[in-house]
Amino acid sequence: MVGCSSLMCCAPNPKTVWSITATSPDGQWIAGARTQGWSGPGIGTVESSVYLERTQGSRQAREPQDVVSYPEGQGNARPQIKWLSTTELVVSIPAQAQAHLDLQVVKFADVQIKVHVLPSGVSSSGSRAPTDPLGLYGPGNKDLSDCLNKANPGDPAGLRGETQAQAAARKACIDKYAH
Repeated sequence: MVGCSSLMCCAPNPKTVWSITATSPDGQWIAGARTQGWSGPGIGTVESSVYLERTQGSRQAREPQDVVSYPEGQGNARPQIKWLSTTELVVSIPAQAQAHLDLQVVKFADVQIKVHVLPSGVSSSGSRAPTDPLGLYGPGNKDLSDCLNKANPGDPAGLRGETQAQAAARKACIDKYAH
């Protein structure tokens, strides 16, 4: 029997449910932040990551490289990115994510990457984070929230186990309502 050793093997096509980008002041780099979800039989996970991508050079040199990533949890704010200079990027993450960082790169090529931890319950804008049971859709997507809560009322993210029917219903909700 062959087993899966990573999400990429088991669920190769994540659904991006949120993303932003910011170009460095000199235009040489694009920093991106995104939240992606993987779903399928026995798989239900959401992860946020930040990547760097060169704007010039060979195709291989322009390939995006993750520099920060963490699993999303209940009430987590999404990561925010800000260029302080052409060689300094600040990534703001929720306090809950700090203990669960899967990846934290401090320097990539000539770019220093600093992680700023937001106080618990505060978004990157400084306001209180909205109620968001999955940490992936925000207050403006009530349809997705309602659909996920209907698919699995006790665990809308499917993080504590779910039936195949619940996994299929959750995937259908994300496919239909995530922007």
